[in-house]
Amino acid sequence: MDLLFGMSGNQTITILRKGATDEHGDTIDGNEFGESHTISNVLVQWDDAMNSGAGSDHFQQDQTVYGGVFMLPVGSDILPTDIVELEGGDKVRISGRPSTTAFGLVSGVAVRFRGVT
Repeated sequence: MDLLFGMSGNQTITILRKGATDEHGDTIDGNEFGESHTISNVLVQWDDAMNSGAGSDHFQQDQTVYGGVFMLPVGSDILPTDIVELEGGDKVRISGRPSTTAFGLVSGVAVRFRGVT
């Protein structure tokens, strides 16, 4: 069943995967992302943004932390170390491991993401 993943408003995201590195963690070919690919028909469920405000121990003043969940078709190639570029150009980091789950009558892959502005 493709009801969930064929809906209008779904996004195509670009997966940016780190390339090969040397023993110091520097990229071998000078390209930060060694490979990339796209995944279509991705639902994005946003969490409420949290403003760190002044005096936060974890963030600089006035940073906004946001995140949510990507719901992707089964078999999507996404790893916990990937960076995702959204259609608008914003980049977010995957936060946790992808898991196969059911969304109502259909199955898919769910994974949390996080970004900071």
